[in-house]
Amino acid sequence: MTTDDVTTELRELRAALAEQQRRIEELEQRGAEGAPGPVTAPASNVAPAPSLAPPTPAAAPEVADEHPSRAIDRRALLGLAGAGIAGAAVLGSAAPAAAADGDNIAIGNYTTTGSANPTMLEHTGAGASVDSNGAFSVYLSNTSNPSNASAGETAGTGAGVFGANYHASSGSGVWAQNGNPSAAAYGNNLGTGPGVKGQSADGIGGVFLSDTGAALQLVPRGSYGPPVSGSWEKGSFIVDAPGNLFVCTSSGTPGSWKKATAASGLTYLPTPVRGYDSRPGQPGPGLKTKLSAGETRSINLWEALAYRTTDVAVLANVTVTSTTGAGFLSVYSGASPDLIPPSFASVNWSGSGQTVGNNVQSAMSSASLKVYASQATHVIIDVVGRVEGDYNTVG
Repeated sequence: MTTDDVTTELRELRAALAEQQRRIEELEQRGAEGAPGPVTAPASNVAPAPSLAPPTPAAAPEVADEHPSRAIDRRALLGLAGAGIAGAAVLGSAAPAAAADGDNIAIGNYTTTGSANPTMLEHTGAGASVDSNGAFSVYLSNTSNPSNASAGETAGTGAGVFGANYHASSGSGVWAQNGNPSAAAYGNNLGTGPGVKGQSADGIGGVFLSDTGAALQLVPRGSYGPPVSGSWEKGSFIVDAPGNLFVCTSSGTPGSWKKATAASGLTYLPTPVRGYDSRPGQPGPGLKTKLSAGETRSINLWEALAYRTTDVAVLANVTVTSTTGAGFLSVYSGASPDLIPPSFASVNWSGSGQTVGNNVQSAMSSASLKVYASQATHVIIDVVGRVEGDYNTVG
């Protein structure tokens, strides 16, 4: 088809549409004026009945076409165009598309995986500026509704909700706001990936802000100290049950961890706590028998230290009682090898049946101590204070 053919086609279509509009206006005028029908002479005293036959409209003009194969299609198109004009004159403007309450709206062919391009909503007009509502906005006007304003879910490897911003200096990929104490944005991954991921090519991957509350909260784990199992990546943060912050400094299983909270030095307990007592029926965990001569025993002070495992040293009062002969007791870190023979004494006694105490300061490892008795004796340890420091750097 040449350019002249196209021009002729358009001219003919415009003429036909104008004729359809003229006919519609003529019919509307007749309806408004009450156009009379044919009248016959009255019979006797009976009034003449009005004609019920509708007026016969003029036939649509035939459009000349040098391409007969297109004639039928164009006439059908003109008929549809006329019907569309008439419908618009009667119905007015159409209502926005909507679904009934509870019904879903499917965009695109979601049963097909062949298409590489998803259906998208784009906002590119004059209103598509910074701080505008964007291409797609979701609001819940019912303030008592506990549902999410927007939710995304995927069973594949992609993101449930994905937002990208390509502006060089402003805007956000994903923006969420909540007027109640609940989370403004919530991410939950049932697999091994991150619940929420923020990425920036040349800026900050994520910004958290709160005027009066916490900008970021890490929920404490149920365990104590850094992870001891599982695969971890460098740069990961965790908070243990007592509230200590740890950062992974080297990837691995379980990787290398460093306590991020600053050391506070020596902290005295409000009151001394019985950490261990070897006498049967007395408070404290562990073996309840007298230490034999030459025995080294491991003692755990978790309970006395409120299950803290990151304190590196302890201040305690160590007492020996029910002694046998003259001897001494040595107290040292649970991570140290056994002392054979020991090179120092924490408590000394001079005979049997004595009770002798002494103040002891010792390094610990995961709240663990070792005690060595040169002669048989019971031992009692009362924790007075603790020293907090980097995990596992002492002992």
